[in-house]
Amino acid sequence: MPDPVAVISSAAATVQLADVALRACRSAVTFVSDVKCARKDVNLLRAMLRDVESIARNLRNFIAEFSVSAGAGLEHTVLPDPITDAVAGLRHDIDNINGLLPGQNSGSLPQRVQFVFRGKNVAKALTLLERRKTALILALQILQRLVSVFAVFVPCVVHVIKASKDRSCSR
Repeated sequence: MPDPVAVISSAAATVQLADVALRACRSAVTFVSDVKCARKDVNLLRAMLRDVESIARNLRNFIAEFSVSAGAGLEHTVLPDPITDAVAGLRHDIDNINGLLPGQNSGSLPQRVQFVFRGKNVAKALTLLERRKTALILALQILQRLVSVFAVFVPCVVHVIKASKDRSCSR
């Protein structure tokens, strides 16, 4: 009669081996599926990067035009550093992600496999890009509110100053 402990340990080892094999199969299926979808993922990433790059280019052009404008020296019209830093950082993030993407021929199997292996790096770079975009959106919203306040406040102050000058002239 076989030893009961040996039977139980043998069964446990078999279950463990089956679990490891099942996990390996699941990982292999996921990997093959990721390789299969890599071309579509790369094209989606490229389209998103083109959109972000276009926005960043427009913001850089606006900053360049603004920096040489007549009002750029006034204290309340200087663009805050978080905005200019975020725009500069967007360029770096875009270049970083472009460096992780395969070449134009993303349909070849080796390039798709390489892209799948770089998946964690791509995910980290995309997370950094999203954080920078969020910081830029917040900074632009704050700037918009400040501009709105100045748009309301400055005409009121000018009106008060003119009214006080008119009163002093009429005395």
